[in-house]
Amino acid sequence: IALTLSCGLNYRPAIELSLDKSTPTLLPQQPQTVLVQLHNRMQRPLSGTLHLPPSDTLHASWHSHPFTVPANEFAAVPLELCSQQPGSHALPITATFVYDGQEVVTKLPETAVFSLPLGGIVAATINHGQDHTLLVANDYYKVKAGAQGGQIKVRPSGGHADHVYLREELGPPHMPDDLAEQQYTISYEASAGQVVATFTANSTRFPGLRLTRTVTFTPSPLIQIGYRVENVGAESHRCYVQTRMGALDMDFDNAQVTIPRRERLVTALASDFMRYEDDLPHQPEQMAEQWAALELDGEIHGIIWPTDTTRHEIRYGGFNLTREAQALPPGAVVTFAPVYAYCGTGNWQAVQRAWQRLAGQTAVYSQPQPPLLVGFAPAALQTMADEFTAPLTLDNVQKLGVNGRLTLTPPPGWHATPREIEVADLVAGQPVTVPVQFRANDNAPEAGSGSLHLADNIRDRVYPFTILRLGAPGNVDVNQTTGPDEKALWEMENGRFRWQIAPHYHGGLVGWFDRDSETNHLVTLYPDPDGVFEGFKPWFGGVQPMLRRDMDDWDDWPGKFYSETFTAEPIAAAADGLPWQGVRVCSTPARPGFEGLVATMDYLTLPGSAVLKLLFTVQNKTVVAKTAVPAFHTYLQPDGRYDRTILHADGQQRKRNKQELWGWFGPWSAAENPETGRTFILVSASGRQRTHWLDLGEYGGHCYVEDDMHLPPHGQQTLVAYLVLADSLDTARQYATLSN
Repeated sequence: IALTLSCGLNYRPAIELSLDKSTPTLLPQQPQTVLVQLHNRMQRPLSGTLHLPPSDTLHASWHSHPFTVPANEFAAVPLELCSQQPGSHALPITATFVYDGQEVVTKLPETAVFSLPLGGIVAATINHGQDHTLLVANDYYKVKAGAQGGQIKVRPSGGHADHVYLREELGPPHMPDDLAEQQYTISYEASAGQVVATFTANSTRFPGLRLTRTVTFTPSPLIQIGYRVENVGAESHRCYVQTRMGALDMDFDNAQVTIPRRERLVTALASDFMRYEDDLPHQPEQMAEQWAALELDGEIHGIIWPTDTTRHEIRYGGFNLTREAQALPPGAVVTFAPVYAYCGTGNWQAVQRAWQRLAGQTAVYSQPQPPLLVGFAPAALQTMADEFTAPLTLDNVQKLGVNGRLTLTPPPGWHATPREIEVADLVAGQPVTVPVQFRANDNAPEAGSGSLHLADNIRDRVYPFTILRLGAPGNVDVNQTTGPDEKALWEMENGRFRWQIAPHYHGGLVGWFDRDSETNHLVTLYPDPDGVFEGFKPWFGGVQPMLRRDMDDWDDWPGKFYSETFTAEPIAAAADGLPWQGVRVCSTPARPGFEGLVATMDYLTLPGSAVLKLLFTVQNKTVVAKTAVPAFHTYLQPDGRYDRTILHADGQQRKRNKQELWGWFGPWSAAENPETGRTFILVSASGRQRTHWLDLGEYGGHCYVEDDMHLPPHGQQTLVAYLVLADSLDTARQYATLSN
């Protein structure tokens, strides 16, 4: 029997040297101070001298420095370093002292000092005994990779803990570990602004197989990991490579995970998701895109995998990606497509954009949703009836079933049947739909909020919903008359409000009146074609459509769409079972740069409604791609006053003062008359879903909405918005759900 014996002694010097930073990272020509730390392990004080040889590339504040360290204590000596050029620099510090009449020399373990320019990348290898270690740094992360198991550890550039761990195994089987027990050989080359590191190990599970991992580091957050497997033995094998990415984020309940499942883009706290293997689908066809992302404290860690991945799973706080098995007869070489790790700042969209570039995708995808969806679609139930039925859907994409009771509380003035629903073992792939009947009382408000309270086996959850009675029985009358300028003026009247559209003036609205009133709720200089308002000339006001070519073309802001020729006609445009009616205004722009575009603006309402639906469709009639930025500017004066208007957005408020403010906000903005309470709300329901403030100081608080359109040949897109005049700010806020 052959036995291998080893010694369990570990030599520790009398004085141990270290730095407060394991790999100091400097900015070229900018000094930085590090601490040279000394640990005296002896039972008596020790005194001596620190030495650092001069260097042409790394300047130091001293080259010898005395020290004294009390018995069994620590001491530290500041050292200022400054590098004149980028790269990696050695720091060969030694400590000399006399012990029992003999001079003793202790060395600082081999250390690399990085001089990293902004937007750069630096690498080095160091040796501690037989431990060969690769170090890499850029603006986003620091990498440390050792020979034992070849594991790559990644930490944020300003962090103190490793956040990502990368390694691999060959299989099947891939347990117990094989390559994790092997010594990798490590080398690297730095050129053309990138570092290419090569890790090589021999498998004992598959005798004769040699795995080579090629890792490409660049100044970006992306790390490319490619594999090559070679059979240098005499035996045939069939195997796959399994990439393993561990992430510290998965150990924290407040980490956010985002997964593009086939059903929908899912985002949730780590405590709610990724706790069970099936939360990340195993089969590729169950994923819409090939990536996953984790967010924690502003850091984003993601993984992107190639299409030859046959299985993905969560195990032990990490992602395992298994590739398609390959036959390897003696002498064969197989190369696997690379996997990418993303280690940087931002959110899940950064990982998705990287995947899109790698996959050649340009489509814009929907916003993420939680694993458990409970509610109506849309969340704002729109009706004109006193009774209606809406489908309530419960949809879970997790393996863990949901069990509990759902209680429905309708908005004030409404009855609902059923009010309680038992939820039993709601699991992935088995959504439940329950028809809910709603009936209004005589005092039911036009806009009201209700809630769905799900008390399940884990927690209580509340999901709000809104019922919007957008109209009442009646008619919308549309007529063409003649305005004060002797030109065509269209009027819409729905029994509650009266609107005026002047196509020739600027293609939009010039009047919004209560049914029996002459007080205009819109600020306008109609019919003056050359008016001046707060420095704008010409200025028209009302609800004015605008059209520009490019979002960044501020020289053309707000555009000269008013100078085009417009035509108008009545239109009925039923949608979602609601009989929208109004006026359609059309134009074929003649200005240079707009050739081949057709613009159509629809101004629609319902009988008895406080809602004006705004549609701006831009059609590209050419064989080349075009860009367009349509907008509706709304100049608002509820009850005829703009000098005291208060602007509101989600979490924001702005009163009248002499200072102007222009800004982008969320999907809705409101303009309130503080004396009467009446409030306009402008809701964006397309594109980026954001509204803009035009706070003109003493000249009122106004709003606009716009979309940035990229129109393919013969394509078209539509900006969708709603403008509502409500009796109060609270009521107006209920209409914000129209953004859904």
